[in-house]
Amino acid sequence: IRLNANHSSNAVVGTVGSHDFNIMTANTFRMTIDDAGLVGIGTTSPSHELVVRKDHSAATELSIVNLTSNSNAKTNLRFRNATSGSETGNGALIQLTNGNDFKILNQFGNALILGTNNTERMRISSDGKVHIGSTSNTHKFHVTSGTSNSAVRIDADANRGANRYALDIQDDDANNRGTARFRHTGGSGNPAL
Repeated sequence: IRLNANHSSNAVVGTVGSHDFNIMTANTFRMTIDDAGLVGIGTTSPSHELVVRKDHSAATELSIVNLTSNSNAKTNLRFRNATSGSETGNGALIQLTNGNDFKILNQFGNALILGTNNTERMRISSDGKVHIGSTSNTHKFHVTSGTSNSAVRIDADANRGANRYALDIQDDDANNRGTARFRHTGGSGNPAL
């Protein structure tokens, strides 16, 4: 280990050879910087640049806090890459404003994409169009089911039964044409458009 106050005018604490640097309390390792520069908190073998781990029967939490009360006191988590051009350039931003608005922003001219099961489900394109089930369209809001199931369904009262919808748009016609059906909560029938 090296303790050096005269290393290019900077203080240095660390290892000289290819060894990990550990910080401990109560005779237990709490943080590790391995010989490749990966940082682990709660683990001595981090697999990424920063790993925070605590195995216990409660929440493991990483908090970013700003308790200052003014309009500029935002709390940010930002992601940047080579397109950002610098550590202070644009990127992807997750932000909690001082007024408690929660923002997820792509600051580039590209889409914001949401997904489940490692599959894209929805995107907001750079011009503000919303795509569900598709990746491009010319409409402000576009839903594609990709199956014979309903693409859009609006229930007037979900507690009154499965067929008591107010609006159901689907592609289940024998001629593969889309249909829009209305049904009121107290009657029957499927008038199509």
